[in-house]
Amino acid sequence: MELSPGQQRGLFVVLVILLAGLGIYLIGPGRSHGSAASGPPSAPGGNSPGASGSSGGVPTTPTLAGVPSAVIAPTSLPVPTVVKGANIYDWLPFTQQGLDGAANVSLAFAAADETFSYTDTPTSYQQRLSSLVTATLEQTLVAQFEPPGVQAQRAQQRLVSKSGGTIDRIVSFGNGTQESITFAVTITVQQNVDPKSTTGQWDITAVQVAGGWKVNDIEPAGSGNQ
Repeated sequence: MELSPGQQRGLFVVLVILLAGLGIYLIGPGRSHGSAASGPPSAPGGNSPGASGSSGGVPTTPTLAGVPSAVIAPTSLPVPTVVKGANIYDWLPFTQQGLDGAANVSLAFAAADETFSYTDTPTSYQQRLSSLVTATLEQTLVAQFEPPGVQAQRAQQRLVSKSGGTIDRIVSFGNGTQESITFAVTITVQQNVDPKSTTGQWDITAVQVAGGWKVNDIEPAGSGNQ
């Protein structure tokens, strides 16, 4: 049915009114997708955003009381140093040259201490040892060598003695008032009387002196530097 011009205008007005009402409904205050009417969402657990004490409702990261954050952060841990080509003398109180000097004088002493013949006097024996031992040890060794009864027995036996030693290990070392190194030394003594050969282990201590090293103590193995 064809509408008259008056009916067409009336229908147009109705459509305009309906469209205007629909627009007001869609964009009105009551349909703002909940952003204004519903308010900010609650934090998990029922706490409000400002419950953590930070401004603006932004939660803060919890920290341990009294512990700096740099200590807690894993990224602050130091990277372990990898040691390659370590030089043991960096951690010892003596140098390689010092070790060589102490070892050499200890072996020289092991070779001289029990090397003598029945013709030796306390003076000749002392002269062989004087460059190898300290004055205190020299006095002790000469006193042990020179008793008249011992000398007479050597002459009667026509005794000839020769000694030598090998270093087994370092027993101890120190860096107090005087650098010292104690070696475990196996000493073998060969003589022309029975027993013709004896072997024993001794702790020989060398100390650093002006111009090098000297032996200042000899003790049975395990006794160390007494």
